[in-house]
Amino acid sequence: MKYLGSGSATRLAAFCEKPGMVRFGKLFNMISLRLLLFSLVIAMVACDDGYLRGSVTISSDGKTYLVVVDDNGGGCGPIIVDGKIWSYMIGEAGLITPGHHKIQCGGWIEFDIPEGVVFHFDYWGP
Repeated sequence: MKYLGSGSATRLAAFCEKPGMVRFGKLFNMISLRLLLFSLVIAMVACDDGYLRGSVTISSDGKTYLVVVDDNGGGCGPIIVDGKIWSYMIGEAGLITPGHHKIQCGGWIEFDIPEGVVFHFDYWGP
């Protein structure tokens, strides 16, 4: 360690030049970064409404609707809901009964729609 003169500021500067302090600073930054990332992940999960296949909003008239937002990439033929061709456009709300449903377009997915909501179906994945 080189002599930097006298006074508390110079002693502090000399103390901070020690190799152990550099590692402590990097460790502190890594911990801070991990806490930030953990907080972001928790915030993203907390904002989820719990529906894997889509999202729900409360229906203004108390009826139950389905909005097919994603057509599974298109080109799979007509969208079929519960064995019938879905006659509504992509993004258009159609009246549906609450409960268990099956949607088909290139593959099929089963999902549940609660009563009195608009269910926005937007996820065909596993």
